[in-house]
Amino acid sequence: MKNIVLFALVVNLLACAASPSPQIVADNSQNHQLERPTPGYKILKEGEEQEGNWLRLNEFFTVHYLYTDIIYRLGLHRILTLPDKIQILAGLLYNLDFENPVNLIVEDFQGSANLVVSVQLVRIGDQLSVLLATNTDREGKEIFAGVQNIAKTYKRSYVILEDQLIALTDLYSESREAELIEENSADNLARFYIFDGNSSNDTVAEGLLIGSIREAKTAAERSRSQLTLCRYYLSQNRLVEAQVLLLAVGTHLSRDRSAEQTLVETYSVTYEELLITNALKEREARLQESRPESL
Repeated sequence: MKNIVLFALVVNLLACAASPSPQIVADNSQNHQLERPTPGYKILKEGEEQEGNWLRLNEFFTVHYLYTDIIYRLGLHRILTLPDKIQILAGLLYNLDFENPVNLIVEDFQGSANLVVSVQLVRIGDQLSVLLATNTDREGKEIFAGVQNIAKTYKRSYVILEDQLIALTDLYSESREAELIEENSADNLARFYIFDGNSSNDTVAEGLLIGSIREAKTAAERSRSQLTLCRYYLSQNRLVEAQVLLLAVGTHLSRDRSAEQTLVETYSVTYEELLITNALKEREARLQESRPESL
């Protein structure tokens, strides 16, 4: 059933890529008017616009996955400003619904071709899911048009468990847990626990990472564990503790000019995940204050 829904979403997306897009802009806030991104982008949504995080999702999990699977994977983190990223992720999160997909259009992404990213909320049985489809390949190097290219496009599926958006591929499984225990990597096992949709093992992840930090043989190993622990704290809304860890890693990287690029990029992405998560929480708090008490 999920494959059928995703197929229909991609067909619609590829059709839109070859025809004019509806001129419905989902975000008209003051910041959006003042900031002009490079390249240009639009959040397009048919139907009624939402005012906030109506699904009551944990902002961090949504930010983490959509940042990783859209902004970072497709190279947009290098060319969009932080305000742009906040606007995009807020637009995608706030406008999820069952009726129509919310679309991110990035203009002139590959030459004159536009990138289209479509996100749709669906219900499969009793399970809430989110489907992501694009008109590009997994690396964002080629734009496709036409139904015949569906198999070539990049797609992702997520489920909503409690208040967490979790990638289908990250869900808890005993076999995967056994593999990671056998691998004897505290960091990998901890990350699995953080993003497996099983809240009962979250505190185990914290213990594993604290032990890994204490036993780290190099500054790089310590920093990697600190960044994973930072994401654990973000998932638990412990933002101050996350900031402290990021400060420690940032201090190390500022002194070590030979640090490996993957560590630097992980730090940069985690730092922006913190800023965007905090921005969305603050935005939601302002929306809550402005709503009538009867709502």
